[in-house]
Amino acid sequence: MSRNVRLVLFDAMHTLVRPAAPVGETYGTAFTRHGLGLFNSTQVENAFKLSIDRVKQNQPLLREADTTQWWQLVIRMTAVESGADSSRVAKVIPKLYEELVTAFRDRNAYEVYDDVKSTLKALKELNLRLGVVTNSDSRIRSVLQDVQIADYLDPIVVSQEEGIEKPDTGIWTRALERAGVDAASTLHVGDSEERDFNGALRAGLHALLLRRDNQEGLTTDEVSDLYGVVRWVKSA
Repeated sequence: MSRNVRLVLFDAMHTLVRPAAPVGETYGTAFTRHGLGLFNSTQVENAFKLSIDRVKQNQPLLREADTTQWWQLVIRMTAVESGADSSRVAKVIPKLYEELVTAFRDRNAYEVYDDVKSTLKALKELNLRLGVVTNSDSRIRSVLQDVQIADYLDPIVVSQEEGIEKPDTGIWTRALERAGVDAASTLHVGDSEERDFNGALRAGLHALLLRRDNQEGLTTDEVSDLYGVVRWVKSA
């Protein structure tokens, strides 16, 4: 292979795994159960994404061993952005947090995309090492175990544990050190243009941008599914 790829790193959430039920649906149901009103799941989903981005701007790293306050802030902002009364949210946030965290700790809360296991197996058969670099808290390790793909992946580099997150190039440096592979021999695959694609390129890696919702107009650096990763590696 002209690119001499020896290691393929993946983002985790929305690249390998996703919530089994839409986040907006799970959050909206919990908000209603706690007396905050009726909610449109799409609106809640958008509010969740907005809240995550806002919280990360002020508290970009999940450094704490206990992330309770971080997630309570995300949940509170999501509820208010969805139309809930802020004073009512404040009264129920402890119980709301416990319900939602419990829901997403369930071993059935996440699922892999249909192309994941066959892709990981195909890449392993090409004698490639596989790993994960993810902006997540430590729960992602149990998620990867629950969906039965953790055994394919080493290293697994988690931003909360590292105190650093994509697109900071340092997080890839740590992954490469643990794998014993150089940047020029490594490919990173993820769904965020800035955090995954641009960040990996700045770190000196090859990079592919995963665009699962876009089947047309892809560039040579974009794939619509993980099968495209296998094709890219084989053509390297």
